[in-house]
Amino acid sequence: MGSGSVKIESLDLSAGVAKVVFVLDEETGSSDFHDRSTSWISFKQYGSNVSIPIGRADPDWVIIGTNNVTLWHWKLEKTVYMEYQNDVNQFFEFPFESFVIDFYVASNISRWFAASTDVPSFSASTDQHRENYNQSSFPYQPEGCPELERISISLSHNSEYRIIVCMLYAALVIIIAIAFVLPAKMGDIDSNFFAISSTILVFVPVFFFAFRDIAPPYLTLFDMVCLGSAIIYGCLILGKLIFRKQPKPRSQQRANPSNLFELVDARAI
Repeated sequence: MGSGSVKIESLDLSAGVAKVVFVLDEETGSSDFHDRSTSWISFKQYGSNVSIPIGRADPDWVIIGTNNVTLWHWKLEKTVYMEYQNDVNQFFEFPFESFVIDFYVASNISRWFAASTDVPSFSASTDQHRENYNQSSFPYQPEGCPELERISISLSHNSEYRIIVCMLYAALVIIIAIAFVLPAKMGDIDSNFFAISSTILVFVPVFFFAFRDIAPPYLTLFDMVCLGSAIIYGCLILGKLIFRKQPKPRSQQRANPSNLFELVDARAI
């Protein structure tokens, strides 16, 4: 039985392709290359099956430790570019979306893989199980490879990143809630309404670009909510400027009967 690892070095989110490094690790009882395993890695690439053979005499095998008597420790690395699948809708599910890389490993020995990733704010998990050649989508059975494993690597945002994004969503909800409370609580344009609204209107774009520094390159619901909140505050300020109450001219104030009565009363006193 051998071991292995799969490391996702990068994700090209625009092309839907991941850079994947396979590491095969095994021990033999001699330096004879015939003791090493034979494996095939099969995966989908641009709508078709792609297979990478790893033979016993593959030049990428490297000896990394030996006691020259009973133990030879070998390692092999292969870098491939593999398509991934979106497990959920990216727009509505952010930051809870996940990306799945699915492939087969056929070998003459049983081999279990661990997953890791270098992609910032992401973590990787592995789902692996043995399959029968006749019941799988593997295109054929390679000679000398009775073992077939189907492996799915799932990439999703780690919990710290999700908490941060959820806090940003909460801040947006508060900002939008303020927009509905302000008109009922504030007075005319000279009150705190204008100061608060204009401050938030300036803050929202800054908030948006700060989010873009940690956000994925695709459009998310957060982007649309930010845009919507900026439009709401812009409309509030514009509406207040257009429909504010104009003060009466002084000529009208003099002709107002109530003002005249007040003036007569004051002279009588």
